[in-house]
Amino acid sequence: MTARWLASKAALAIAGLAVFVCLSIACAASAVASVSLQSDFASGNLDQLKCWGGVTVKLRDWVVTGDEAVLDFASRSVRVTGNVQIETPDGAFTGEEAAFTESDETFTLNKGGFEATVGGSASPVYFVADKVTFVQSSAELEGAIVTTCDAPDPHWYIKAKTIEWLPSDRVVLHGATLWEFGFPLFYWPRLTLPIKGGQLPKLPDIGYSASTGLYVRLSREYGDESSGGKLSLDVYQKTGLGAGIEHQKRLSERTKVEGSAYLFRYWGGDRFYSRISAGVSSDVTDGLTVAASASYRPEMAAGAIEKDEIEGKASLSFSGSGTKASLGLSFTGTSVPQVFASRALDASVSHQFSETLSVDAKLALLDKAGKMTNLTEVSDSLANYMGRVTYQAGRATLSLTFEDSTDFTSTLYGITRKKRLVRRPELLLGFRQVSLPWLTRPMSVELSVGDYGYSATGSSDPSKLICDSRALAGASVPLTRFASLGRAAFLYSIEAGYRYYGSGAEMAFVAPQVRAELSSGAFTGSLTRSVTAVYGYTPLIFDSKTPQDRLTARAAYRLGHFTASVQSSVDLLSDKIDPVALWLRYSPEDKLALDLSYSYDVANQRPYSAIVRFSDQRHEDRLLRLGVNYNLVTQSVSRAEAEVGYRLTDRLKLVGAIAYDGSKNEWNRGDIALVADLHCREVSLRYDIGRGQIWAQYRLFAFPGEHVKIGLDEEEGLLLDSSIF
Repeated sequence: MTARWLASKAALAIAGLAVFVCLSIACAASAVASVSLQSDFASGNLDQLKCWGGVTVKLRDWVVTGDEAVLDFASRSVRVTGNVQIETPDGAFTGEEAAFTESDETFTLNKGGFEATVGGSASPVYFVADKVTFVQSSAELEGAIVTTCDAPDPHWYIKAKTIEWLPSDRVVLHGATLWEFGFPLFYWPRLTLPIKGGQLPKLPDIGYSASTGLYVRLSREYGDESSGGKLSLDVYQKTGLGAGIEHQKRLSERTKVEGSAYLFRYWGGDRFYSRISAGVSSDVTDGLTVAASASYRPEMAAGAIEKDEIEGKASLSFSGSGTKASLGLSFTGTSVPQVFASRALDASVSHQFSETLSVDAKLALLDKAGKMTNLTEVSDSLANYMGRVTYQAGRATLSLTFEDSTDFTSTLYGITRKKRLVRRPELLLGFRQVSLPWLTRPMSVELSVGDYGYSATGSSDPSKLICDSRALAGASVPLTRFASLGRAAFLYSIEAGYRYYGSGAEMAFVAPQVRAELSSGAFTGSLTRSVTAVYGYTPLIFDSKTPQDRLTARAAYRLGHFTASVQSSVDLLSDKIDPVALWLRYSPEDKLALDLSYSYDVANQRPYSAIVRFSDQRHEDRLLRLGVNYNLVTQSVSRAEAEVGYRLTDRLKLVGAIAYDGSKNEWNRGDIALVADLHCREVSLRYDIGRGQIWAQYRLFAFPGEHVKIGLDEEEGLLLDSSIF
């Protein structure tokens, strides 16, 4: 026995069988094995000390608590029982019994469990083991299972031969098998789960489609954040075999480099394609980051390059002291079979001088040159820029804007221009919440002057621009009640503006709206007059206003659970009457309604359309909305839609949404599923009308991104996709 153990035994011989309060005995068998025990009550003799009333034992880096503890001097061991907990950096292990023996310097926990947060999981992960052995700062679990199911008898679990637990880092499962429905479904020789941070490892992706046949996509991560990456292997039954590597290395705390290479060989013949890329990024200083990358993707046949793609990017960004700035350069092109290049530059900067003064500027350049696939020569460029100075003074905003922008759609081989707008410059003064004595609600006012150019085709040819200078004044007041007379109320809103152009053209518009509302018992009605009067002419299309004079009448009557309404509008300028719409709503309680609508085309004296809608949103476990719009003119369904969410039982629910566009004769939305909630996982049978797919899917709630999916596709035939975990 060592000196510490002998000293403890001698102290007990002097004390006899007395009861100790707040007893603390330190025992050290060697430099590597130290024990500190503390309890509320204790009694013992020269061979054994029994402690109870709340026990705390410190073993190396471990802190063990329990109801009782026995310190055995003969075997030099400590045994803790009753509500045992072992504190670790990631939480607490719980078990039935914990023991430490000096002879083999091992610390074990029988029937132990642990709850951890695994990277990528939406639920806590439970580890349960027959025996947990703690060695230094790690632990080994024997006869263990891993699950997210909190049921006494887990519905699913991963059973492993051994599990290695490394605090605040990872858990490694050796010989792991996924069990579900009482059957083993999948096996991993080694499976690593990150604790807290990080993401779950990418597991084999197995599937089938008519175009590829059976396929398996494997990936394996290696290394760590300082130097590591991923290896991948893809096998497609009908197309070919591919393999690649992605690697990144941190040269310093601020600088990181990365690169990747991938090679795919088609079955039969001598055809390949590959992809090579490299990049570097560095935080030069706090707030300043630079990055650059390049990639090359050639396709080869019989040793020669048939075609290729080249891409390069570089960027610079800065943020700090009220300033944000970025600069980006990109290059995309081909060299085989013809040379083509697309170059782009994007730059932006914004600076906040104070709470009231700020500056923003943007620049975008795009240039395309070379030969298309049909050998047509292309040489096109586009430049967009914007600069703005903004001053905020209370409720007023003053801004000065320069802009030359073109709406466009860009492909590798060309630029499709839509429209171009040039402002050089525009000075805008805006006032919000302006109160006037005769207005009951504040209004908004805008004043601006500037030079404008406009092209409906986006042409960059100055001769094709409609150019002019412009001064604008505008004001608007939202819908406001201005008078009441018994059960009647009168409201108005107004928007007005005036524009003057350097050519001498002028345009003014005023758009008032007046509404009279009447409410008498179960009856409500309104009559609205909306007018837009336009005076003069504008040379700029985006400035135009359409004259309007519309009168809209609506009446509704509520009787019990029924509400009937009628509405129609007439365009007083063209004397065109909109179809008269009759609505009948039955709503016996809140969030439950049945709507029937019938509209009649007065001008042509014929029925126009009929609509049926049903909505039930009363319960959290039930949602049902149905609607059909039938065109009585063409005798066809113009639109049909449905949305369901119905819990058939405690575990089974029906969900989905479909929409049919009769004018296009297609399902523009269609997805309906029968979902079984199996406590900690889910099985669903889903039908996608739009894609013509039907499939069954299994997934775990803890890892919603992973699934097992099998189904049928109208074009592909059989579908199988599985990323099990």
